[in-house]
Amino acid sequence: MKTYTFYCDPGHAWLRVKKEEIEPIKFDISPYSYMRGKYVYLEEDSDANIFLKHKFGNIENAKPYIKEKYAENTAIRNYNQYNSNFI
Repeated sequence: MKTYTFYCDPGHAWLRVKKEEIEPIKFDISPYSYMRGKYVYLEEDSDANIFLKHKFGNIENAKPYIKEKYAENTAIRNYNQYNSNFI
């Protein structure tokens, strides 16, 4: 199974997921997530959990498939706001 990356900065984190993977739940994702190219960056507080529960059944099952990448400044906040019409 593939690995997912949580991009973290001092204030927040986002799980990077390919757009086609969220198709079944695309209307459940909030505008607090971002998108760029073929990826959606799911905000950590709600949207990432929605995806992980959908994909793995629960958060504990997902942990082996998640890696974290930390940066003081991340460009993710400058990406386009999530919009289900573009999935």
